Amino acid sequence: GRRLLGIAKRIGDADDRARMAALDVRLADGAAMPLLGALACRVDRRPLDAMEVPAIEDIVSLGVSFRAMGTSHIDMVAVARRVLQENGFEPDFPAGLESSIPAAPRSEPARDLRELAWSSIDNVDSMDLDQIEVAERLPGGSIRVLVGIADVDAFAAKGSLADQHAHANTCTLYTGFHIFPMLPEVLSTNRTSLLADGRSRLAVVTEYVVREDGSLDDTKTAIYIAQVANQAKLAYEHVGAWLEGDGPVPHGGAV
Repeated sequence: GRRLLGIAKRIGDADDRARMAALDVRLADGAAMPLLGALACRVDRRPLDAMEVPAIEDIVSLGVSFRAMGTSHIDMVAVARRVLQENGFEPDFPAGLESSIPAAPRSEPARDLRELAWSSIDNVDSMDLDQIEVAERLPGGSIRVLVGIADVDAFAAKGSLADQHAHANTCTLYTGFHIFPMLPEVLSTNRTSLLADGRSRLAVVTEYVVREDGSLDDTKTAIYIAQVANQAKLAYEHVGAWLEGDGPVPHGGAV
């Protein structure tokens, strides 16, 4: 952090700005921080108390171009795509992937747990909800916990285009300039997303029981497919405010 601030102060110094101009380096207002983060990691690996802020010439010699920051001269999304491809990722969906996804999940045995008080928690504007949960106290003081994970496999069978793409990337790729999703939005924010929209969806449920002393009752642990329906889309901000005594009970206390 101190190194990052030091570089920022040096760039803001009038004399150094003149030296940067002489080096034909232009820095757009407000565009320094993403690049400075990279510089702070690349300059050296000495202990923090032994670090010295590098000269502007040294920063430029790292081969990092300030000219690209905050300008339209370089398509950073294209750069991100190229770097991902060079490292074995597939940033773009293959042709025909979305049209290959079925409109309904394949038929499979599933417990009907739609009446339980399921809830999700994520950012306020999140639409790709992949987890819901519910807990209930049992006679004797133990607590039964159920965690449901969106059953994407019901729409993306093994070997399908969606499965192949997900297998290649294993996760959504966040590059800072652009997000390259692992799944198309028709799945991640619609058909498999565990939204509180009144529709039932399939989930892979892990069920377990926590005893009063905090230990798990291994005999009660089970994993199965179930039909679920999210009853409350909670948000970190609202739940956090409630826990700190600065906000109302989320969802009116209904879950």
